[in-house]
Amino acid sequence: MKNRVARKTYERLNAQLRQLQYELVTVIIPDITLAREHSNNEENDQLIHAKQHQQNFETRIVNLKRLIDNTEIVTSIKFTGTASYGMLVKMENDESGEVKVFRIVGEMESTEQNDVSIKSPVGVAIIGSQVGDNVEIKKPSGSQSWTVLDISLDPLFQT
Repeated sequence: MKNRVARKTYERLNAQLRQLQYELVTVIIPDITLAREHSNNEENDQLIHAKQHQQNFETRIVNLKRLIDNTEIVTSIKFTGTASYGMLVKMENDESGEVKVFRIVGEMESTEQNDVSIKSPVGVAIIGSQVGDNVEIKKPSGSQSWTVLDISLDPLFQT
């Protein structure tokens, strides 16, 4: 199953990939060349460190490419009134009265404080709920009861 992301997230992932590729060519490879020039053998610490750094970058690039290849850009979502990916869910904590708006996002998209991944404990608890539902959110600090006040489509997906 492909990872569903907004175009903004897809563009951010591609920008990260381009940045890593740029740094590999402009920083890491020149560091290896410099380390080789200042070495009388292949096993000096500077060269070993530079090669390890290159390997780390190449691994990150391969993993990011794989992630991007397994990504589906979601451009629009049909609003059904049920909490799901791409929705803003306004909820009230039944005990404290605190009101929060959670944005349900994909695993790779959680960047803001109230973004909730579809696979996180909070996301799993919220998904499928409707206005008026009571949702039990289990966290390491304990369980909390929240009431769904409103569900709306994230502006990223409004057409």
